[in-house]
Amino acid sequence: MQAFEGGNTLSLFQLREGKMAYGEHRLAEIDEKLLKEAKEEFLLDFQNMTGGAEESPPSELGGASNPTYPTLVGHYFVLWRELLIRNSHIPAIDRIVQKIQESRERYQTVEIATSVPWYVIGAIHSLEASLKFDRHLHNGDPLTDFTIHVPAGRPRRGTPPFRWEESAIDALQYDGLDDVNSWPIERILYALERFNGFGYLKFHPEVRTPYLWSFSNHYTKGKYVADGVWSPDAVSRQCGAAVILKRLVQIGAIEEPPSQSAMPTDEEDGGSADPGVEFLRLASTRIGEEYDLGANVPLDNRRWHGPWDCAEFVSWVVYQTCGRVCGCVDNERPIPQLEPFSGAWYRDAKASNSQLSIADAADTPGSILVRKARPNKIGHVAFSDGNGGTIEAAGAALGVCRRQIEGRIWDAAFEIA
Repeated sequence: MQAFEGGNTLSLFQLREGKMAYGEHRLAEIDEKLLKEAKEEFLLDFQNMTGGAEESPPSELGGASNPTYPTLVGHYFVLWRELLIRNSHIPAIDRIVQKIQESRERYQTVEIATSVPWYVIGAIHSLEASLKFDRHLHNGDPLTDFTIHVPAGRPRRGTPPFRWEESAIDALQYDGLDDVNSWPIERILYALERFNGFGYLKFHPEVRTPYLWSFSNHYTKGKYVADGVWSPDAVSRQCGAAVILKRLVQIGAIEEPPSQSAMPTDEEDGGSADPGVEFLRLASTRIGEEYDLGANVPLDNRRWHGPWDCAEFVSWVVYQTCGRVCGCVDNERPIPQLEPFSGAWYRDAKASNSQLSIADAADTPGSILVRKARPNKIGHVAFSDGNGGTIEAAGAALGVCRRQIEGRIWDAAFEIA
């Protein structure tokens, strides 16, 4: 859906079913705040009226890069394991999964061409096109023409009207899903969230994306009501893709996809040889949890789920991953007496033989970034995700989340070998 363009009049909104005039009002007579509220109210009313597809988060804002799959494996593992379907939605969910099963042969035709599991295709079809076979899988636009909304102008080959199967294959190839070699549940969830966009993880980490988690214990409210337009109080009326998959498993329609942690790797111990990657794997499982300045975290408690402060968070992840004590006032004290502190992390960083420039740390997964304390500004510690971003316990308003490295003050960086 096209966002509002400023000017002398309120523009026409380009809608999924064609073009609908919402009126042309002189902006000079309308307060900017009221105009914004009116626009959001219209968008919400229209979505409730049509039951249209889940709107996409912004694909790129402020140079923020997308999180990589290795940094989110643990995140998806925990969310899938703890997923509970809300009982009040089961009748609606069952209607969806019944339709998906009835269309299995059509989805399997696309699976043969792309290697994407048929049930994943069915879940995307539900979210993007309400299971209608006269719509593009890319975004729910009609097959009678090329796509209009993002991604526009698809498919690149052929002429309209398109067959659903050829459009679906193009949609999955466009997103690179045909290049995936194996489909553990974590990879499935990553692919589904990537298909819709990582705006929730990057810009609203306090909200689990409804594209995956709507109708479950992981989602309550907050969503994009148009492409790139955020409302903290809007509630998704669509069933999330992860919930669809979970219900298919529950009723015996599919076998539960294996977990990445249970699949063979190149390492004999089943894990990564790089401790930094393992730091990120564990840290990502705590995204969305509460922050409390000065929180006392038991480093030896594997099941701790907050609250966290920045230094305690990094020390806990490092200790849980490789058994090393770092960033504490006295690293030699017994575990129950350890006191992680950003100043101690700065000390350990400067004493390390594995110091990095901030630029190199931004490209090194699991490296540690430290800001020392200043007058009226406390110190801070974060993990680099190796892709220009961080995983960190960021503050009371954000909790554990992803942020960007660029544009912030960092005084030291190093990696733990």
